[in-house]
Amino acid sequence: MRADKMNPGGVSGNRSGLDSVTGKLKHYTMMMIVLSGAINILGITLPLFTMQVFDRVLSSRNVDTLFLLAIAAGLALVTAALLDGIRSMALGRLGEWIMQCLAPDVLARSIERRLVDGTLRTEMLRELSQLRSFVGGPGVPAILDIPWTPLYLLIAFLIHPWIGFLSLIGMLVLLTLAWLNQKLSHMKMRKAAALNAQVMRDGDAIMRNAEVIDSMGMSPAVVGRWSRTLGEEVRLQDSLQCRNAALVSVTRLTRSLLQVTLYTTAAILVLDQQLTGGAMLAASIIMSRLLAPMESMFVHWRSLVLLREISGHLKAFFALPDLRSTETELPRPLGRVSVERVVVAIAGHPAPILRGVSFSLEPGEHLAIVGPAASGKTTLSRVILGILRANQGAARLDGMDVSKWRRADLGKHIGYLPQDVELFAGTVAENIARFKKYPDAEIVRAARMAGCHQMIVSLPNGYDTEIGEGGYLLSGGQRQQVGLARALFGRPRLVVLDEPNSNLDAVGEQALKQALTWLRESHVTAIVVTHRQAIVGQMDKLMVLQNGAIKLFGPVEEVLTKHREKPATVSNETVSQLAADANRAIVDSRQEDGDAATNGSSDAHDDDVEDQPKEAAA
Repeated sequence: MRADKMNPGGVSGNRSGLDSVTGKLKHYTMMMIVLSGAINILGITLPLFTMQVFDRVLSSRNVDTLFLLAIAAGLALVTAALLDGIRSMALGRLGEWIMQCLAPDVLARSIERRLVDGTLRTEMLRELSQLRSFVGGPGVPAILDIPWTPLYLLIAFLIHPWIGFLSLIGMLVLLTLAWLNQKLSHMKMRKAAALNAQVMRDGDAIMRNAEVIDSMGMSPAVVGRWSRTLGEEVRLQDSLQCRNAALVSVTRLTRSLLQVTLYTTAAILVLDQQLTGGAMLAASIIMSRLLAPMESMFVHWRSLVLLREISGHLKAFFALPDLRSTETELPRPLGRVSVERVVVAIAGHPAPILRGVSFSLEPGEHLAIVGPAASGKTTLSRVILGILRANQGAARLDGMDVSKWRRADLGKHIGYLPQDVELFAGTVAENIARFKKYPDAEIVRAARMAGCHQMIVSLPNGYDTEIGEGGYLLSGGQRQQVGLARALFGRPRLVVLDEPNSNLDAVGEQALKQALTWLRESHVTAIVVTHRQAIVGQMDKLMVLQNGAIKLFGPVEEVLTKHREKPATVSNETVSQLAADANRAIVDSRQEDGDAATNGSSDAHDDDVEDQPKEAAA
């Protein structure tokens, strides 16, 4: 049963995928139980050999019989050892198979659920890893041996009824101790697990903000706050560990006392000639084999409880409804955007972030969204992309609700540059190509459009330069340019840029304007969220958001005219300067367009760039 031959990638990311894995897992579990049965049947070899040697060989002094029994017992024990090794390897591969089957689906669903539950991170992947470790660990073989304990109990009764009764009493005592342990520890174990997850989340957050914490000397306070949560978890874990250690000691003491009682009872039976000496030794071995799974299960009881918790979490996680219900592959969109009475409210927020926002854009139109801080600009852009689902209303692309569009299909037609540009460990080319296999010419084309081709080729290995986790080997402006190239990659039909020039210098802003010009010539719909007005002059339409509602919307010059006529409609200082800044931007844009038509940019001199608008239009 090889892990790589059990179709790890053939499970879809939904409840049916978990059901498929569960169904196959039941089949493999039955195979393991049958294998454990063979191991346990062969486990009878040693008590039978002991009984025959003491009761027959020693009395008959037959060496030939002794050698024959020794050879048979040796073969049986070697076979049992081989089967036990095969079982351990199979369980290890079974754990790897579970991880390979479910981990991609868990991660994909976690990405979706993260958009709904901002607190969700990688908890489910961690729990899945714990499940894999448990399946491949020493606790599962003991569990698989439990269904075969009645075999040893039957043999104990066949040796003598009193031996059987003692063995049965021993089983019941150990099971009672295990049940008592579960009752006493259940709530504390759940609380400790929750605290552990919180400690891990807080630790991740601290590491992500290491620069801020170190620069402002926040480390003692932050670490102290984190340590208090850790201390509470440690105290709970210590309490559980002490209780578990005490009960394990009681269990071992109980087992030892049972062995003493067994020997005493068996000796009395031998003296009364109801039992032979060989049967007494065989009974001791049988009781040891009978109680060993019980004791092992008790030692791994916390893992068993954790396994049950993880199974419940996985079932609940996969039972959550899919955020994207459309499975039909839709045609390539033209870029028509319509937002219909969108309302977005977040629990704990005093007022809706967006309040009845409605507007539409025709294919190829460019829109600038401006407004004061916390006016809902970024939230609106996320709704337009389908990242955030509106409480009321819908955002549509060519008439289809983007929140329900299958992301693998929609992503090909979307370009997005968020405020905080996140790059991934890999090469520059891989990040631009969104980690898909594409011709190099397409990657270079996107970089030229973003105006970062010359910057990239100046890196040590050009497009093959490793940028490290989060792109930390690049500067903020370089990361933003690579992020812009990623947004423009693949000939998208809708591009949303959120503060695209926040980290750009003058050269970068000129490249951004040139990219917007190319998008316009390629008839690509573009939405730019900005606080700055340097690129407003290139836009077709302008929207002013305030307190989650549209205050002004329409063609740029019309909105500016309305703004001059009704300055009181927007009171924020940033937006009150909109008219003057935008008028200057319009003039500057027209002048720069004339200069660009005469001179062009350094990247535009290449033949590929000269053909770019034609290629994109095609």
